[in-house]
Amino acid sequence: MTRAELKTLMWSWVDDPDGGYFTDANLNTWLNNAQKHVQRQLIQSGELYYAEEVQTTLVANTQEYTLPTDYLRHHRMELIVSGTYPNENRVVLRQVTPVQAAQFASGTGQPAAYYLKKDSFVLLKCPSQAYTVALIYSYLVADMVSDLDEPDVPTQYHEYIAVVATIDAFLKDQRDITNLNEKVKYYETLMKQDAQNRAVDSPREVVVTENDCVYWGY
Repeated sequence: MTRAELKTLMWSWVDDPDGGYFTDANLNTWLNNAQKHVQRQLIQSGELYYAEEVQTTLVANTQEYTLPTDYLRHHRMELIVSGTYPNENRVVLRQVTPVQAAQFASGTGQPAAYYLKKDSFVLLKCPSQAYTVALIYSYLVADMVSDLDEPDVPTQYHEYIAVVATIDAFLKDQRDITNLNEKVKYYETLMKQDAQNRAVDSPREVVVTENDCVYWGY
């Protein structure tokens, strides 16, 4: 659905088809907030809907680097030590806490770890040359700015955005949101089911922790 279609749906639910009480600006804000809410739940499902990779070239003797402006959720960081795509030699960098950083020797060399610091990351060790770093992360969805825009959410969850946005409208109007909460639970369950059923290329496996054979003796 486009933003215009989502707003029409919302206006029908709040019994304000002409938008005289719930303004266009109100709905635009609530829909963009709702889109971010749905995105967070999709990321939480662990299916990497929004994962992408960006690369940057490190500067020798520079330890701290700014994260992408649309950075939302971290997944992995790799150091490309040699080769060219698709035959690169990559080393996965270990994520540590600032407290653990004290365990790493000072000086320059090949980075082996990093920690996050507000809107940047700090490498350990400080790079001694212009290595390339690959960051795999989930980006923050962009706001819909036009009525022709569609949300950056799988089609089956478009209505869910309208449901979450309508809760804000009902709160503004001090209406009962019980039915909307039931709709939210429906979509939360649907997301869990979709996450479980998305990968079906192999049968489920049972992990045996001990020998379950029973030997009978006389």
